[in-house]
Amino acid sequence: MTRSVRQIFALAAVTFGEKSWTTTAGTDGAWRLTLPPMAASAEPKVGPLSRREIEVLTYIAQGKTHEEIGMIGDISAETVRTHMKSIFRKLDCTNAPAAVSRAYELGILRA
Repeated sequence: MTRSVRQIFALAAVTFGEKSWTTTAGTDGAWRLTLPPMAASAEPKVGPLSRREIEVLTYIAQGKTHEEIGMIGDISAETVRTHMKSIFRKLDCTNAPAAVSRAYELGILRA
């Protein structure tokens, strides 16, 4: 594995708050990042997400901006940011990619 690919994997792991990670080469020759399993408690820390929070997170997962989500939901971009802060707190995340990943792990979002 080249140094730059390893740095990308390290950056991805750090982005998701992981301190320990490994890389493995698949049978197809592609390198994959392996993160440690989630802790035993996979429930949100503060309680379930509201209907609006799930809606906002769904749009974030689709790659929409706060402004686009605000226009779709007839709310301000600042309200979208407030919902995202609440989502981060409830899912114990610090950024949108980690929140989306955690929501998929918990079954809140479905592929």
